[in-house]
Amino acid sequence: MTYQIPAHQIPVVDLTVALGDHPPRELLDEILVAARETGIIQVVGHGVDQALIGEFSRRAGRLLSLPRAEKANLASPTGHPHRGWRQWPDDFGRLELERFSIGQFDNPADARAAGIAGEHLALYAHSNVWPPDDPQLRDVAFRYIDASRRVAERALRLYARVLGFPDATFRQSPLPYLTLTVNDYPTWSYPDAADEDKLLLLEHADGSAVTVLSQEGDYEGLQVQLPDGDWLPVPIIPGALQIFSGTLLTRWTNGYLRPARHRVVAGGTVTRRSAAVFYHPSLGTVLEPLAPFIGIDGTEYEPVPLWDLLRDDVEDYMKVFGRPEQVTAWRQGRPYVAPLAENSAGRLLRLAAACASRSRIDQVARCLRRTRPARGSGTRRNAARWAAGGCVTGPDVGAVTLIPNHTIITGKMARMGIVLKICTIPLNRCSPLDSRPPITPVTMPTLRPRASPMAARRNEIARSGPSTPCRHSCAAVRAIAVGAGA
Repeated sequence: MTYQIPAHQIPVVDLTVALGDHPPRELLDEILVAARETGIIQVVGHGVDQALIGEFSRRAGRLLSLPRAEKANLASPTGHPHRGWRQWPDDFGRLELERFSIGQFDNPADARAAGIAGEHLALYAHSNVWPPDDPQLRDVAFRYIDASRRVAERALRLYARVLGFPDATFRQSPLPYLTLTVNDYPTWSYPDAADEDKLLLLEHADGSAVTVLSQEGDYEGLQVQLPDGDWLPVPIIPGALQIFSGTLLTRWTNGYLRPARHRVVAGGTVTRRSAAVFYHPSLGTVLEPLAPFIGIDGTEYEPVPLWDLLRDDVEDYMKVFGRPEQVTAWRQGRPYVAPLAENSAGRLLRLAAACASRSRIDQVARCLRRTRPARGSGTRRNAARWAAGGCVTGPDVGAVTLIPNHTIITGKMARMGIVLKICTIPLNRCSPLDSRPPITPVTMPTLRPRASPMAARRNEIARSGPSTPCRHSCAAVRAIAVGAGA
């Protein structure tokens, strides 16, 4: 069955009907439109036991509600950003999301026993972390991953069917690569920071073939991007799972199917929770457009082994998104726990006082909302960047750092082939935005990352911000681009 909803909305599809012997043609057409325009559908009749979904959510929720001192013991002992527990604060130290990440296998020995090739075992060198007071969580989590794997494979058969191809068109491996991430998004209730346009997770597209998501909460915080750039809330439908198309599916279809660009906005009166299983083909797969999708014009996608996209994933993530202290912890192989502001949800550690004025950053954010429509880049987070004379236009550059002499300096990222200039801003001479005379923007070189599959993927995930600089200056704090996730 499918609910009759307006164009550009998200179809709710009963998989038992859509994958049955005689699915309605109008149903398949509706799914195809969604796959091409938004990259997301909701599915019921998916075969995942609601008791399993509920038990996993309860156990994960119990873990994430533990005292922070106890959760700190569940951070990756080696500082791996995709293993164990971590908190993700904004630039003012206010908690935006809390995460628990699980790999497909606990360690290299388990991966080898399951049939993972020796050359790929390094992907599991950083072990999963499990709470000692809930030994059953491990079994429940792995059962949840396996159930989501079956949903992902059914979704790939469904997409092949709506395209008019055999169900086995998209390659399915007996040993796909899978990861699981649970995100808790706190309520956003700060007297000096309204939740309007507040992004708790930046706009991005997943690097998977498909992602299977479950969500719960009291508001529609998840949003998906439409072809015209507007954002569409994803309704919370009891019993439904969300299927996101990832960039690998786009590659397989030679760009025909759109990856789901999505984000999470603040709101609600209770913590929002989501659990995402990211489905990839086997690690030895060579990714390239499939024959049915290559026309007389050929393809712009070069063949690339999936392993080439994944083996340096953490290093690339740290170079683009890592905070300096997080990168240091990773280099030293020790746990990282992000500091939180005194007024943050879930805080125990005090954030060192910044030289910036929160209200001034908020003024710039409001100015940016008035002068340029929000584009999913995190208006408040990027306010510090845009206020700096337009010297930074997106998160590809990594970070903007406030140093003691009140200079804003953008770093050098040699690996991406980007070198940015230095921009000095008088932080102690701010005036109201409506009376401040325009400053001369600093002309920056065009951002041209090196031509590599991973660089292209980083840019696809992280691209945000305007192409023209903001004309206003204000106090700024260290601003770091964050992204990726679900």
